[in-house]
Amino acid sequence: MTTAIILAGGAGTRFGAERPKQMAEILGRPVMAFTLDAFHRATSVREVIVVCHADLIPEVERLVERERFFKVVAVIEGGASRQASSHAGLREAQARGATYVLVHDAARPLVAPEVIDEASARVVEAGVVDVCAKTTDTIVRSHDGVVQDVPDRAQLYNGQTPQGFRLDLALAAHEHALADGIRDATDDIQLALRIGHRAVIVDGGPHNIKITHPSDLEIARLLLEKKLGRSKVVRLTRPFAFDEREVVRPPDLSRVAVRPLLGAICAADLRYYAGARSADALRKKLPMALLHEGVGEIVFSPVPELAPGTRVVIVPNLRRCTDPACPACTNPRIGENYCPQNAFLSSGEDGLMQSLVELDAGNVVAIPEDVPSHVAVMTELLSIATGAIRRIDPPTGDICVVGAGPVGYATQVVASELYEHPVTLCGHRDPVSSADLYFEAAGGTGAESAIREIIAAARPGATIVLLGVSELEVPISTRLVLEKGLRLIGCSRSSPADHRVALALMRRPHVAAKVERLAVSQRFQLSRVREAFDFALARSQWGKVLIDLTA
Repeated sequence: MTTAIILAGGAGTRFGAERPKQMAEILGRPVMAFTLDAFHRATSVREVIVVCHADLIPEVERLVERERFFKVVAVIEGGASRQASSHAGLREAQARGATYVLVHDAARPLVAPEVIDEASARVVEAGVVDVCAKTTDTIVRSHDGVVQDVPDRAQLYNGQTPQGFRLDLALAAHEHALADGIRDATDDIQLALRIGHRAVIVDGGPHNIKITHPSDLEIARLLLEKKLGRSKVVRLTRPFAFDEREVVRPPDLSRVAVRPLLGAICAADLRYYAGARSADALRKKLPMALLHEGVGEIVFSPVPELAPGTRVVIVPNLRRCTDPACPACTNPRIGENYCPQNAFLSSGEDGLMQSLVELDAGNVVAIPEDVPSHVAVMTELLSIATGAIRRIDPPTGDICVVGAGPVGYATQVVASELYEHPVTLCGHRDPVSSADLYFEAAGGTGAESAIREIIAAARPGATIVLLGVSELEVPISTRLVLEKGLRLIGCSRSSPADHRVALALMRRPHVAAKVERLAVSQRFQLSRVREAFDFALARSQWGKVLIDLTA
């Protein structure tokens, strides 16, 4: 295995900005983050050492912590020159028992993991490796502004990084250079060549550019957008079984690209996981990435109001309908989510258990700064209630929510705020109160008894909003419905506007405090997805189970 040394000590004088070029942002992330990504995806790299200016160490350490770059074992102070920084990294690698090293410029964020792995393999064979790309330009040699020679470009390469070495050879090359008074070499290969070592070439390709000037950032951004078609996806392949793999999709630059950060398991996800859907439904919809309730951050956006790095709530609707006069999509009392031509994340379409999701810009909603992510992740859940309330007339009497699970609890919170009126919450085995407006949120096996008791207790002319989803056929006493003149409305989905209302409510501190109670205290990582779903399925704690989708 190989140790990578990332040189991030350059002051970036040619870059001409206050921040070092390796910390300049592309698509909402520092350049160095993409560089570290590549070395974490390279299977041949065991450890990474970052060498940077002393003032930059805290920021780099925060980046490593935030993005969980687990291969980074040390962030150390560099020297006054590239040569000194490289030497410091080599000594750190020696102290950690390394045998082979790759030295790479942090300002080369587009290096391919495959190039890193090939360089690692070749350095074991040859001892010294130089990653280069064949030049496509005609090169001239000049003196005092006068062309002296035009070398044959068939023999010329553009030097890149990483540069690979057997560690003892690299250290010997540096010691000889220092002994000879050389202290400002800009390349480690030239030091190895000085003492007679032979270097073999690995093709780094045309895209392994170095960020040197501000214009290079734009080139890198465009190249990275092309790479956004790659995404790691964790899919449920059959009940109780997940599979992780990389998928490649052509990037659609007319849509926003979102990196999911935090997701919540809902009852629908659990039905798929436990095989509680019909055999036909499982056959049609699996394999599929689960989760549709979540927050993420913008990676790429074609619209200026959604800048890279913006935290957003993901609206899980997928617009497929092309009918400009669609009676569902054009009617705000119904909405696009009820159009049979449209789709829904984690319902036959991959949900949020993937590293990148492309969505229409209208289907993400920016999260206010004063709403933390662990609260905002409940937006989709609350939006079911805001969507239901939007679709019905204002009540004139008592309001009752039946079902004390997360949906019922969230509905009571929302209804109390929007109606500014007390809302009764009836849990399992609680007697259902007489009321004029009901929200049935029991769902599942409790739906039948909840609906039966609501109809029995309802006042004449009452409205019953059905929010709970059940896989069972639920009988309804139509005689009582007709005798009382009751109105039943089904509502289990919402629109972007409903998400905005929910987020606005969560800006109220007392609402945010109530919403926080929805999450169970134990949080899981995506790498422990099976454990997270087993925990949620056991219902050992009331509330929603959250999954960190970046880990």
